[in-house]
Amino acid sequence: MERQTIQRTLILGIVKEMGHSTLKDILKCCKDKLYMISVATVYRNLDTLEKEGYIRRVPTIFKDDIYESTDLDIHDHFICKECRSVVDMKRKKKMQPFENEYGDYVDECSTVYYGICCDCLNHTKA
Repeated sequence: MERQTIQRTLILGIVKEMGHSTLKDILKCCKDKLYMISVATVYRNLDTLEKEGYIRRVPTIFKDDIYESTDLDIHDHFICKECRSVVDMKRKKKMQPFENEYGDYVDECSTVYYGICCDCLNHTKA
């Protein structure tokens, strides 16, 4: 870690503990432990931790992106459009690196699948 500050260490610990978390989730946990921390500080540290490779941001179609630790290998996600639960999805086979039509070398990718989770499907049927 470039500069190991109290805030950065706290935020990284929260992201690792929560698994999948939004900025709002992380901010709430930070405020519970360090009440004076600002949104800007949390956002800035998330950006730094992402650039340094400690966390990964998963873009979503919703207002809030999801953050997770890079302790886990790159993987796909399923996000329920009803309850917004996030589930890691294992890949059936390992991705093979390739060169795209522009000459870029692609060695990693992640897909986000959207749908309705089985809990929400069962709830609407009941």
